[in-house]
Amino acid sequence: MFGETDRARIETEAALTAARNIGIRRLEADCLAELSRLALVLGDLDAARRRSMEALALANQLGLGLRTTHGLVTLGMTHLRADDRRIGVAYLTSAMRLASDQE
Repeated sequence: MFGETDRARIETEAALTAARNIGIRRLEADCLAELSRLALVLGDLDAARRRSMEALALANQLGLGLRTTHGLVTLGMTHLRADDRRIGVAYLTSAMRLASDQE
């Protein structure tokens, strides 16, 4: 069934392509983060993990602390959904530490 989440994914993929084509790296990081969250909602854990890692790498490269925190949270939730509690908790703990450091 094609729903709102699917449409959001398609529109975000288009925004990601545009961001890459014109070189807006922050928008690229935001699109990757959103795609990871959408994949998680859709139950596509492999895509969620892959997009989260891409978003996290780009956020780190650009020094975007808040986006890094969001990437860690999504990775944590993805691993928890995949019944990998140890790694999921580790990512979420890292996100909490990073968020505390940003205050």
